[in-house]
Amino acid sequence: MKKLIIAIPLLSLAILAVLVIKANFGDSETLTLQEAEESAETEALAMSDANAANPKSTSHQLGYSEYDDLEHFVTTVHGQWFAIHPEQRFTFTIEGENQLLLSTVVKEVNHWESVIEERGWTGEFDRLQSTAFQISSPLSELHDQQKENELIHFQEQLDLIYKRIASES
Repeated sequence: MKKLIIAIPLLSLAILAVLVIKANFGDSETLTLQEAEESAETEALAMSDANAANPKSTSHQLGYSEYDDLEHFVTTVHGQWFAIHPEQRFTFTIEGENQLLLSTVVKEVNHWESVIEERGWTGEFDRLQSTAFQISSPLSELHDQQKENELIHFQEQLDLIYKRIASES
């Protein structure tokens, strides 16, 4: 009889624990699904044409280009980038020489998008544009050291694209 008195409460506690665990796991799957849907909506908004935080948005489009072709654009930007004194090249300020160059890259890559796609260079130019945008955007949350690292990364990407275009010319 004593065993039965002890077994009944233990059995009911075990059943209650199983029910609580089952209820918690069921809720977490629902929350995970909701979080995934919210994440997809946020990503869709971030990539929308009207969002100024998207480097490919309509606010970053040019109606015309001051460059004759893609090669002229890359060659000119490469030359202008290396004409900037190294101390200023890797220090980003709103008044800095690299600010205008970076914002030009964002807009010109959008302008030459069809030519870039035809040549199969979309990945390289998307990375270059994204890096330029991250540094120069007023919405950027990068700290000075992060911007300096991104400027170095931008130079490496620009140099790779320049060498690729030079080798194919």
